[in-house]
Amino acid sequence: MTHPSGFPLRTRLLPALLAALTAGCALTEPVVRPEQALPAQWAEPARAAEPATPPHDTWWQDFGSARLDAFVTEALATTPDLRIQAERVVQAELALRQAGASLLPSLDVSGGSSARNVDSNESSSTGIDLGASYEIDLWGRIAAGVDASRAGLMATRFDYDAARLSISASVATTWFQVLALQERLDIARRNLATAERVLRVVQARYDNGAASALDLSQQRTTVLNQRKAIEPLEVQLRQTRSALAILLGRNPQAGPTPDGAGGIERLGALKVPAVGAGLPSELLLRRPDLAASEARLVAA
Repeated sequence: MTHPSGFPLRTRLLPALLAALTAGCALTEPVVRPEQALPAQWAEPARAAEPATPPHDTWWQDFGSARLDAFVTEALATTPDLRIQAERVVQAELALRQAGASLLPSLDVSGGSSARNVDSNESSSTGIDLGASYEIDLWGRIAAGVDASRAGLMATRFDYDAARLSISASVATTWFQVLALQERLDIARRNLATAERVLRVVQARYDNGAASALDLSQQRTTVLNQRKAIEPLEVQLRQTRSALAILLGRNPQAGPTPDGAGGIERLGALKVPAVGAGLPSELLLRRPDLAASEARLVAA
């Protein structure tokens, strides 16, 4: 069939058909986040006035505890989980470089030499072959692979951030539990000492006929109850110290204690950082584990 212009119709349709096939088979598509209608502020005016303050990388230093800072630094330097995540980041970077190399021309160089001896006549020859090849990314396969590798690299980096945040938060939480249990144990021991002093007074009054046997029995029960409350606290404190030692990569039997070179650290002496509430949606955007999941979705 011939078009009125004089060219066959199939010849005129061939470029349009190739363009349509190229557009239809392209593998790279931009990632578009769905628009969500979220409130711009809290419903309560008091909270609306609080600006969001994302935590910085060394957020634990805001508590003003030199020992906590040392513990977190030690844990981040010795924990195997963080080292594994760091190696995975390096592997993802190498994978991205390898994927990006496919977009560049490749060169092949080969050479050889030969020698012959015919009738006492020696001859030699040397040759070098240079070849270049380049794969045209017609369907976007290579570009899609590069995008997937880049998203995979971002996912591994977010995994590293999530592991770092989890380790530092675990160390801080466990150290706070050690301080709290130590103070509870100190209070329980002081209560026991007070109950024993009262028992001696009641015993003296009973010996002199100023107190009844019921008063003496009740005070003895109080002493026993105070003594009974100490043992569970001691067990919890030992277990929590062992958990902290494991986080620091130490022997579980060598858990840190509140008394150090700078004196006994108290829970009430710690500073309370001021943190703005912000919006829950902003908190979700800052979570590295969710960001890693989104990056893996892009890489899929």
